[in-house]
Amino acid sequence: QKIGFTDPSTISIYKTAYQKRLVRNNLSEQTDFLNLSRPKLELLNRNEIQSIINTNTVNLNLSFNTSVKQIQIHINGVPVLDKKDIAGNSISEAVQLNNGKNQITIVGIDSKGIESDPITLDMKNVSPKPQSKVYYVGIGVSKYQDSEMNLKFADKDVKSLASLFTNQFENKVQIDTLLNENATKEKIIALKAILKESSIDDTVIISFSGHGLIDEKSNFYFATHDIDFNNPSENGISYNAIQNLLSDIPARKKLLLLDACHSGEIDNETDLIITDVLDKNVKQYIPEGAKGSSARSTRKKGLNNSFELMQSLFYDLDRGNGSYVISAAGGQEFAYENEKWQNGVFTYSVINAINDLSYDTWNGENRVRISKLKKQVYESVKKLTNNKQKPTSRAENIEWDWMLE
Repeated sequence: QKIGFTDPSTISIYKTAYQKRLVRNNLSEQTDFLNLSRPKLELLNRNEIQSIINTNTVNLNLSFNTSVKQIQIHINGVPVLDKKDIAGNSISEAVQLNNGKNQITIVGIDSKGIESDPITLDMKNVSPKPQSKVYYVGIGVSKYQDSEMNLKFADKDVKSLASLFTNQFENKVQIDTLLNENATKEKIIALKAILKESSIDDTVIISFSGHGLIDEKSNFYFATHDIDFNNPSENGISYNAIQNLLSDIPARKKLLLLDACHSGEIDNETDLIITDVLDKNVKQYIPEGAKGSSARSTRKKGLNNSFELMQSLFYDLDRGNGSYVISAAGGQEFAYENEKWQNGVFTYSVINAINDLSYDTWNGENRVRISKLKKQVYESVKKLTNNKQKPTSRAENIEWDWMLE
């Protein structure tokens, strides 16, 4: 603000987001962060815990001072325990371990939301590896009740991903999709019951393909089939609802693929120019109703487009529940079209990256490391659309670079 390089509306948005985060953590701009009195927490049986074990659980005996009112335990960046309204000064908790690596982090939290210094320990569970399962849930909307906002490839993107995962994982994959008129708010929320049946060593992949909207209060919504584009909060899937699908489920390997095209300021004339600098196989598709409606442009916020604001919102999603997020959005729908591919650029990039990373000329079949998948998808999307469809740049679950298997 003092330098003067950013317009006031953008500064206002980020200040509001900053203030909201302070409130969520029971803090304010007047908090003296350098002199906070932190609660105290101790792991009493730390010396008894072996770094390599062949059991699926570990007991944690904790003591703490009276200011601790809540205990949180994460394993590999994924929350596994959130115990509130604690009385006394000690507890004992048994937590389930993943097969293989387990990085355990324990914090105590006081009534003001202030966290203790974290306790961390690394363990390796070498017990026999269980038979794991892959859950793929895909939501894609090309056909809307408001037909002016129809897209071309969103539903096909989900079908293509379902086919890919069927081929990749064969008899260990469960696939559930909601397309077009079936992609309603109620049915999407109900998918949580399926994911609740997963186990801790399973993998959950959720993909959303369709319109993304930002309302006048800066809240993000995925556009369901029957959404009111003038009032996205009524039938849209909110940020919190997407977060909830991935929260509090047994599976700890969680991947969100989010392709939210037309996520905002489509009425910017520079967005509507079809240039010749895109990849030769890439075409742009602009919904008929995208231009000329203040509701459909979801009200200008001073950012380049609403996707930049969505990035800020989704930072809390992957940090909060341990999910890994691969997402991209732009003002138009970009499709990669040739004889083999008829998909959106984002889905094309995901499929191509998984196929490339799954096989090595010298070593044969490979397991796909999630960080490499994200990196290759981002590079592909940016290259094919000449940076018009922009990947996110927010942090992911940096504690666990797991394999897609």
